[in-house]
Amino acid sequence: FWFRDEFREDSRGRYWNVGSATITGGKYKIITNWYHNQFRQADLKNIDLSATFTPTLGTGTYYGYGLAFNIQDSHTTALPAATGKRYVVHTSSTGLSLVLCTPTAKTTLASIVAPTPPTTGTHTIRVTTNDSGEIVVYYDGEVVITHTDLTYTHGYVGFACGSTDGTGGYLEVDNLQFSGTRVYQKPIHRGAMLETYHDG
Repeated sequence: FWFRDEFREDSRGRYWNVGSATITGGKYKIITNWYHNQFRQADLKNIDLSATFTPTLGTGTYYGYGLAFNIQDSHTTALPAATGKRYVVHTSSTGLSLVLCTPTAKTTLASIVAPTPPTTGTHTIRVTTNDSGEIVVYYDGEVVITHTDLTYTHGYVGFACGSTDGTGGYLEVDNLQFSGTRVYQKPIHRGAMLETYHDG
């Protein structure tokens, strides 16, 4: 399965929890604190997921942004919180963390100080996984986290925003791309095993 969204058209129907987000100037624009979106069409393993983020800070506390993957429920949050079942790569004001979320706990598996602050400029975050449970996180093309965990081996993907910081803040997301092996929950015919989905 392969997918790319450059947000050249109104593609919000492909995501869950769209709310007040808009497609503006070829960017997916989020203007609400603690906001998340989830691509709801594919349960994947062995993923390669990436997106470009441009935060504009307002007045208030910085809460970060990032990617979620191996989400177990197709209608749950992509935020780094003790709800649902998933992994989240999320920024702080100075770095990134890889977080394991379960229904009862939020556990930071690894964290780093970013080479350049996530709060200013445009940054690309990428995550890859494999059958051995290895999770590799890239920040602006550089490997910054490598960690192995087998708690969740497949699931849905999404992105999250908490960086709007009150009045005047927003987050722009662009060039969302991901690929992976689709996980089917029931037998299907052979012809449905290969799928390609491209928007660009």
